[in-house]
This record gives sequence, structure tokens and C-alpha cells, in this order.
Amino acid sequence: MEKEITGNDKEMVSIREEVRRHARDVEHWHEDALRRLDRKFWLVTIIVAIIGLFGLILSFQVWTQVQRASREVDEIRYLREELKDVVKEARTWVVKLKDQGNEAEKLTGIIEEQSGQVKQYTESADKLLASIEERGNQAISKADQLLVSIEQQGKQAIKKIEEDRVKTAKFSEYMSKARVEAEKGNFAAALKRYRQALEIDKQSPQAWVGVGSTLGMLGRYEEAQLAHESAIKLDPDYAIAWYNKGVILARRGNHGEALKAYEKAIELDPNDIDALTGKGAALGRLDRQEEALIPLEKAIKLEPNYALAWLNKAAAHSHLRQKPEMLGALKRAIELDPDLRKQAKTDPDKDFEHYRNDPDFQELVGEDQ
Repeated sequence: MEKEITGNDKEMVSIREEVRRHARDVEHWHEDALRRLDRKFWLVTIIVAIIGLFGLILSFQVWTQVQRASREVDEIRYLREELKDVVKEARTWVVKLKDQGNEAEKLTGIIEEQSGQVKQYTESADKLLASIEERGNQAISKADQLLVSIEQQGKQAIKKIEEDRVKTAKFSEYMSKARVEAEKGNFAAALKRYRQALEIDKQSPQAWVGVGSTLGMLGRYEEAQLAHESAIKLDPDYAIAWYNKGVILARRGNHGEALKAYEKAIELDPNDIDALTGKGAALGRLDRQEEALIPLEKAIKLEPNYALAWLNKAAAHSHLRQKPEMLGALKRAIELDPDLRKQAKTDPDKDFEHYRNDPDFQELVGEDQ
């Protein structure tokens, strides 16, 4: 590397040239002095002294400049060392930057590769979005059609609900009027109302039971049985329908089938005192008196003031020839329902035939209270 010449270096060259020039002059002067020594010895001596003094001064100046130049050279060397360190550090950074550049190049390659994948994903996403948009439009179209259909169905449903409400109100009106007529004993009028209710709702077990009950009260047992069976077909778990069927079967003299109907009613409602009493009566008709007492006593336990259960209990004790129990049960039945005195006295089912002429029995049923 070529060294750059500074201002101080130029000054030193100039001084050296001046020194050399003065040295040559001195040499010429000295030679001339030797030639003129014999003539101008004293002048030569003075000149030499002057020249020596001038040389000394010049040498001092040269030494001063050299010292200054030396210091500057030292500084330049120091700066060169620092520059070397800087260059070395710069080279280290260049290596690092080169390594980072390689890493950056690798990352760039990865980014470019991923950019390609992102582009593919973007294209796939665009296609998917287009498909979703198309499906969304189709779904919206279908939803609009569905809303129109729902609206139409809603209107139809509202119309049907209104019609059903009117029918339900009319149905309830006929059922209520039928019960009122039945309570008055107007069974023919009650039957008419129940049938009007059936015209509105042929799927009503309650209406069929109403028809069956009034037919039974009118002595039309076969039709009554069919009506109750229709109710059971619509609702196999309708306990009242099973009980009423048992009553009709008993009136028709079919106590075995009546017993089955009562037992089904009790299965559905174990605390049905009417079904328990009916079962006891059916067992009595089948001459199973000990068994008859079990459901009858349960009915009385559930409802101590149920007169018909007491009457059927008295009949069972009568068949078992248990007079005190028979008289006690019959007395309680008559206390609860005085009309049962006449039934016991006429004894249409011959439940008290064995005690017909018994004074205690006659006294109990013969009193006209």
C-alpha cells in the first residue's frame, strides 16, 4: 500500500534539502577559505564560526522537526494498529454478515417455498369460499322456500288449532251436558249428548265410556260392552273403562270375565275402591267367599264409609254362615245408606237366603226408618 505524503513529511524533505544545500555551500566555502587562508585567515575563522553557529541552529531545528515527525509517526503507527483492529473486527462482522446472509438466503428460500404453499392454500381457499358462497346461496334459496312452506304450514296449523279449539269447546259442552242429564236420571238424553261428543272426536275414550255407561243404565248391555271395549282399544290403560266393562259383564251374568276386568282395573289403580268392591262381588258370585273378603276389606280400609263394600262384605259372611259378622256389616251398610235395607230385604241375588227367617235379620231389615 503506497504511503500518503503529509504536510510534515514535505517539510522534512525541504529541510533535508536545505541542509544538503548548506552543507555543499560550507564545503565550497571551506575550500575557498583554504585557498585564501594565507590571505584571509581571520575572515575564514569568523565565517567558519558563523557557519558552525548556523549549522548548530539548523541542526536544532532539524532535531525538533525530527522529534515532532517521530511523534507523528508513533501516532500514525498507533492509528495503524487501531485501524488493523478495526479492519479485523470489520472482517469478523463481514464473516458474520456473510453467515447471516447465508441464513437469510436459506430463510428466503423457505419463505419462497412457503409463499408457494400459501399461494396454493389461497387458491384452494378461494375455491372453497366460492363453493361455500354458492352453497350458501343455495341454502338461502332453500331457506326462503322453507320459510314460505313453514309460513303456509303455520297458517294451516293456526287454522286447524282454531278449528280444534272450537271442536274441543263443543266437545266439552256435550260431555258436560251428558253428565248433567245422567245425574238427573235422563239416560236417553245423556246418551244423545255423549254420541254428539263422539261425532266430534271418535278417538275419545272418555266419550266411549260415557256412551257405555248410559247404555248400561238403559239395560242395553251388549252395546254397552262394545262401547267400553272401544274405549279400552283406544286407551288400554284406562282403568275406569275396565271397571265399567266388569260391571256390564257382571250384569250379563259373566262373573268370570267380570273378575278379569276388575283385576285389570285394580292393576292400573290399586286403590280403586269401586274395582275392589266389584272384584269382591264377582268372587262372591263365583262362590269364593273367603277370597271375596280380601278386596272388600281393603276397600273398606281405604274408604270406611263406602256402603256398597259393607253390603258385599255382609253377603260374603252370610254365605260363610258367619252371622255376627254378617249382621255387623249389614247394619253398617244400612247406616251409611238406608236404601240398602230394601235391597237386603228383597235380596234379588239371594245373598241372605239362609237368614231369611232369622229374627235378628228380620229385625234389621224389617224396620221402616
